[in-house]
Amino acid sequence: MRKNIVMLFGLVAVFGVSSMIAGCSSKPSCKLLYKRYKDCKKMAYTEEAFVTICEKLKDKARMKEEIKCSAKSDCDDFKKCMKNAEKAGRAERQKKNWKKAMEKVAKGDYGRAMSFCRRWKDDLTGDLKEQCKGMPTKATEALMKKITAKRDAGKVSYKDVKCWDLKSYAKKAGPSALKKADTLCKEIALARDVNKLKENVAKNLQKAKPLMPYRCGEKRLEKYRKLGTPYANKAVGIMINECYKKLGLYILQKKVPKMKSFCWFKKVYQGIKKYKITGPKIDALMKKAAEKCEPKKK
Repeated sequence: MRKNIVMLFGLVAVFGVSSMIAGCSSKPSCKLLYKRYKDCKKMAYTEEAFVTICEKLKDKARMKEEIKCSAKSDCDDFKKCMKNAEKAGRAERQKKNWKKAMEKVAKGDYGRAMSFCRRWKDDLTGDLKEQCKGMPTKATEALMKKITAKRDAGKVSYKDVKCWDLKSYAKKAGPSALKKADTLCKEIALARDVNKLKENVAKNLQKAKPLMPYRCGEKRLEKYRKLGTPYANKAVGIMINECYKKLGLYILQKKVPKMKSFCWFKKVYQGIKKYKITGPKIDALMKKAAEKCEPKKK
């Protein structure tokens, strides 16, 4: 009898300890996850390196789910579980990235939101999908408003204004938005020319031998005039004033008194005449210049 009792306690002790060991070893953990990876998938890290990384990332959605998957001893079940863990990780990253994108949008910057919608386009659902659908239009409108303000303030350097981004957004927003963006970008080019022309004219007004800048050329002015927008019309008027009223008069003052047998400033003369620049001083000089600059009547 005593012998049977001893054997019974022996069996309980053995199986009890074995159960405890089995229970501990099957509890989801980074170490057990490493073992599952080695048995069921490829593993390039040492156990120590893997466990260290795993412990650092264990609060992330994907790692949390992967650690849970370590309870799956069957490799097929483990692999299925790991796919779901990957989806959980992607969902967490998507939520985090969208939050950051919206923080930027609140400040008027749509770049991150546009990148988000492009990157996650195959994983978007529900409200997020609808928001991304309307994002190009919102981004285009916001950027156009910002660029228009810079245009009006004269802050149109290539650093200040990036039309490539605007056209990229507008292209996704549709033909109408792209047409508006293209027109605004042409106005930006015009604004840059106005700024540069003013600098050129100011420098030439200090020279003994002034020259008419190429930006004063008829083809360039007509190209901008064809835009037909209120801004373009006003800007072209400024350019004509700078070229022919200010600098044109100065060139005539320098050239006409020295004029002998040939009109060396014919384009200046023709521009003043074409754009109907008048005034007491310029009228008198133009009358004198006409003797050599106008074709002789046969």
